[in-house]
Amino acid sequence: MILYLDTSALVKRYFAELYTDEILLLWRQAAGIITSAVAYAETMAAFHRKKRDASLDEAVIRSVVNGFHMDWAGFIRVEVTGRPRCHHSRRASQAPARLPEARRLQIDPPTGMSGSGKEEKAFYITFREQGQEEARKRVKLMSRLAITRVESSEELGLIAGRLKATRKLSFADAWIAATAVLYDSTLVHKDPEFEKLEDEVKVLKLPYKLRRY
Repeated sequence: MILYLDTSALVKRYFAELYTDEILLLWRQAAGIITSAVAYAETMAAFHRKKRDASLDEAVIRSVVNGFHMDWAGFIRVEVTGRPRCHHSRRASQAPARLPEARRLQIDPPTGMSGSGKEEKAFYITFREQGQEEARKRVKLMSRLAITRVESSEELGLIAGRLKATRKLSFADAWIAATAVLYDSTLVHKDPEFEKLEDEVKVLKLPYKLRRY
């Protein structure tokens, strides 16, 4: 059995919660563990929330994080890109020949999508407002722009997890801000949510849209 775990299921391995016993049993029986690459930042953020909410000792949370890092190295990590991509260590690759099953779990977005999330957002907004054909045209156009696409990484995930845990940010905005931090770049935005990060990253605020009442 190859087991796919989302963030909430991953957290149950490290903290006693409802269904923790079931997760641990399935974990022991699994030939391989699959999770999304973006689950790294989400899980780290969840750990820090628990530390804050339960006033956990620093040594306790450090032990949990160390255990998670050891497990993470063995996971089959699935990227959401235009072409199915799985990353797995030698330990994870020892799973039997059912590994292709993991690839069938990969979500294959429309042509031109990347792991950055911007094309995905442009696609669904345009799809919703102007239809699928126009959405595909815009994504194809975006793929031709001189833009460096930043894929998810453990280093980026660690920064995003910290920002998500310590600042009131959405998960997507935490990843955006983390990219600016990691590459020491200026974050150009029209989102008031980023104002709280001015002590963390260089920002260039564009005029906000006027609200209609």
